[in-house]
Amino acid sequence: MVGIIAVYFARNNFFFTLSCNRNKKLIFSCSLTQLGFADLKKSSAQIVVDVCNRVKQTNYNFFILKIKGLTKIRNLLLKQMIKSNVTIIKIVDTNITPFNGCRSNAKRRI
Repeated sequence: MVGIIAVYFARNNFFFTLSCNRNKKLIFSCSLTQLGFADLKKSSAQIVVDVCNRVKQTNYNFFILKIKGLTKIRNLLLKQMIKSNVTIIKIVDTNITPFNGCRSNAKRRI
């Protein structure tokens, strides 16, 4: 069975969602305050360990990891997932970052 782990890193909080791949059923969802943490900066390592423990308790074998947001904890989360033997099939980065696109046309001067 394949589960989808979606992690959204906001400025002072992060949200964690685990759902099923087949029927898109939500298994559980939580944020820092629901996990019992008050500040993101003080206990970031412990937060990641708690999230990995919750993932291990489910009956899923493989996971797809979707990450959104730009923080330092992203790398910490990936390293801890690898250490805790969570089998990740695919890592998807869903950031909306502009790459400045095409150059706009010059306005006509009369």
